[in-house]
Amino acid sequence: MPPMLEKINQVNLTKYNLLSGGSGRGPIAQELIHIFPNKVKKTDDGLGDTLPEDVEAWSIGLNFTFELMKAIQELSAKVTALENA
Repeated sequence: MPPMLEKINQVNLTKYNLLSGGSGRGPIAQELIHIFPNKVKKTDDGLGDTLPEDVEAWSIGLNFTFELMKAIQELSAKVTALENA
């Protein structure tokens, strides 16, 4: 698996309001697609007509387990290297 720590650190986590009411927390799909394109898909849920013309409706798959595990492994290796220095 390629290095993930740098990619994970690029993800901007935010709190946002949903068009259908309520709120959510996490990345914005239109930003995440540039970092993890395989985690984002175009959706046709009828909300596209309420978005600005230049924004498409997207949804995010939230299964980041292996990417997060890889980032933790990278951090662990860095900590070990620092401890042994």
